[in-house]
Amino acid sequence: MVQLTKKILIMFLLPCLLWSSEKGYASKSYDLASPIDIAVHDGQGSILVSWSIADSIVVYETRVFIKEFGQENFEVISTVPRNTFQYLDLNCNPGTRYFYKVEVIDINGKIYDSGSETPAFGTCKQVNILDIFEKPIKSVHHLIIEHLDLELRNIYPYQDLRPVLHLLSLDIRSNHKWIEIFPLEELEGIRPAISFINQVINDDELIEDIIAYGEVYRNHLYIDPSNWENIVDKSIMDIRNEWELLNNQYIDALDLYDMIAPVRIVGCRPIDDGRILEIYVFHPEQIQDDDIYLISGEEFINISGQYDMVSNFISVQIPDTWDYIDLMMGDVFIQNCPLFIDDSIIFTIEGDIIPMDSNSKDMIRVDVRESTLNINELTWNPYTKKVGLELMGRQDIGETYAIYNNKASLWSVYNSLDFDIQYIDSSFTLDGEINLPTTIKLQKLVEDVSTTLEYIVLDTLPFAVSRMPNGGAWHYSDSQTLGLSNEPNKVDDDQEFVPELFVLYQNYPNPFNGQTKISFNLLEDAIVNLYITDATGRIHDKLIDEEYKNTGMYNYLWNGDGRSTGIYFITLVAQVNEAPPAVFSRKMIYLK
Repeated sequence: MVQLTKKILIMFLLPCLLWSSEKGYASKSYDLASPIDIAVHDGQGSILVSWSIADSIVVYETRVFIKEFGQENFEVISTVPRNTFQYLDLNCNPGTRYFYKVEVIDINGKIYDSGSETPAFGTCKQVNILDIFEKPIKSVHHLIIEHLDLELRNIYPYQDLRPVLHLLSLDIRSNHKWIEIFPLEELEGIRPAISFINQVINDDELIEDIIAYGEVYRNHLYIDPSNWENIVDKSIMDIRNEWELLNNQYIDALDLYDMIAPVRIVGCRPIDDGRILEIYVFHPEQIQDDDIYLISGEEFINISGQYDMVSNFISVQIPDTWDYIDLMMGDVFIQNCPLFIDDSIIFTIEGDIIPMDSNSKDMIRVDVRESTLNINELTWNPYTKKVGLELMGRQDIGETYAIYNNKASLWSVYNSLDFDIQYIDSSFTLDGEINLPTTIKLQKLVEDVSTTLEYIVLDTLPFAVSRMPNGGAWHYSDSQTLGLSNEPNKVDDDQEFVPELFVLYQNYPNPFNGQTKISFNLLEDAIVNLYITDATGRIHDKLIDEEYKNTGMYNYLWNGDGRSTGIYFITLVAQVNEAPPAVFSRKMIYLK
């Protein structure tokens, strides 16, 4: 009878026990299987608690419990978001042992417990080193940068090299990041420090030094001790690779910077009653007493001496009636820019015209950013008033491309899951008459987010804007054919496209002082003429005179010594069999 009474009591009390729990969860039940793995990691001044749960559990809430050694009961110390699987305890006393458990409540009210019988435990260690860095460490990469800064200040205290280290925090994908991001006024000044930076970054003891920070920063960065060394090693490798790129590009950046005109227009933004033109003074020492003018038709503005001595920028309001503007320094032509665009734009050093981001702080750009699908070349037929386009590349999954003339859609490429849509040197003519001046935009659409990839500006004859294949920049040209062997015919996207005859690249450097490199690529065997003329059309040099050339790349050097400062043109003429010759010219600027 006694045994029967005990069984009845157990059967009556067990459901009550299962349905009673911590305050606020009286209606929830415990899963005695406890499918939660928990780990505790010691650290200086901290203890990191991490856990994992079965994939079948849909978490509603997670609570972390703690008790000190010698205490009887656990206490809740934190309720963490449902997708969080780590907790950093900073309120620990050095030398004290703490026990932890985790409780997960799923969306049905079921409670999973990491277990109280043998809870995970850890000990808070004494902080042996102070926080030697000025800012809280946010990542292993950040930790390495701060350590490098500390080392450089110890061995090279004469100059602040943090701007260089800032470049190491960026993804280096293109040349001349030095010019686009680094303070230009410091570019030459850091030359003696380059070797010291290289020494510190490639120091054999760097990995050991960063690993030694583990007990202080590992927990703060929520990194498992077993992964610490691997993460440090990878981060150092990434930084060293980035530095190798920067180090290799440094001299090229100096050379490019030296060849930039003393002053250039870098941006333009519309305002209510006009436009604000942004001009940057690259070489104040070269300006001296020369007058600097902005000229549009018969109107001009003298901006001499207006630049900010700190930022080197000149901000000038110009009339909204100005469509084009020439920048002159004394009697030297520097730059011509179209201004009829209603959006804020940036004029890059290599002649690109790109949209200005609303949050853009630095308008110094070398060239346009790469895109998945590119407009390789643009042609303008002044007689038919039609525009020819050449595309190269293909879109990624989820991307849609469109070409607009002003706000009118001219052409679109929709997403292809099997990557069948691909355009390599594909030329076609846009329907409809297009009046000048006008704009052409290539836009990318990803999940309803639109991005303007490139901004192309057409001008009336004798000027136009073209971009040569393989990532070349957009440049002014006097040729209406713009490098194509003939006018592109209207074709469907999947039909045979008009072949190119040659590509004449922009000379480099440009502007130049002394020698400049001229390159072209023959896509067919041809009879070739290559010559230099001045603005009046007078021939100065014939580099190639009626010579038969095979398909391939050709490079020539031209020296401007002994010639007057000003504008010159490199012209390439190529003829295949009995076909009419193809002619293309590029503008060169010679500065003494």
